[in-house]
Amino acid sequence: MTNKEVRLKAIEELEKRGWYQGSWCNAEGRNVCMMGAVSCAIDGSPIPSYFEGQAQFCSIRAELQTELGLEFASDIYEWNDTTGRTLEEVKAALRGPQ
Repeated sequence: MTNKEVRLKAIEELEKRGWYQGSWCNAEGRNVCMMGAVSCAIDGSPIPSYFEGQAQFCSIRAELQTELGLEFASDIYEWNDTTGRTLEEVKAALRGPQ
């Protein structure tokens, strides 16, 4: 899949699993954060590991970092977890520039 296709699939994962803040996923592993949804879209797991799709995961994280105007890649997790952030904002970020 292309990065765009993975990002759109991540939106589907969020809609199916539910969105989460504060960690990759909730204790049951069901609800996921933005990057947890990307990980699910790549390999089915909400917690990324050293997997075959790691290069693509890092590529998508870099795209989001640039598009969201974040200084560091790790800022993506704080962006997701910001108080007041909405699922709609997360989905819009995954859709990318229109």
